[in-house]
Amino acid sequence: MEPLNYNHLFYFYAVATGCSITKTSTRLNLTPQTINGQLTSFEDKIGTKLFDRKGKSFHLSEMGQLIYSYAEENFQLAEEVIHILKREELAQWHTFTLGITEVIPKVLAHQLLSPVLKMNERVRLICQEGDQSSLLADLSINKIDCMLTEQPLQLGEPC
Repeated sequence: MEPLNYNHLFYFYAVATGCSITKTSTRLNLTPQTINGQLTSFEDKIGTKLFDRKGKSFHLSEMGQLIYSYAEENFQLAEEVIHILKREELAQWHTFTLGITEVIPKVLAHQLLSPVLKMNERVRLICQEGDQSSLLADLSINKIDCMLTEQPLQLGEPC
């Protein structure tokens, strides 16, 4: 197994989160050329494109979306480790991963999930967006815990 360069993963995550190399380079106090070079090096190393580039705009490719979800979880865990080390306390987080079909309005999803965000317990809520069939596949292999969808399940589909 080849080791993963976490700096490459971090730069990818930062650009994917900020949607722009320029904004990311300003935030990280690096040149845009450095960020672009790191992204190119990462894509060359893993052998696939993570962004669909159109002019100056970047959109995650299908593989980029998958890698982004793993990177997001990885860096959230890293933030928890830093928080625990700074406070020197043991923090127990309950992780709940929710799949939301693409047609569910974000405002509605937020309203439905707001009670979870106000709980006294520490809950890390991970929301993944996708189509019903891919979310059902994720649900069947326990990659997500629950799913919000606008369509009823068809007879014969696993629930």
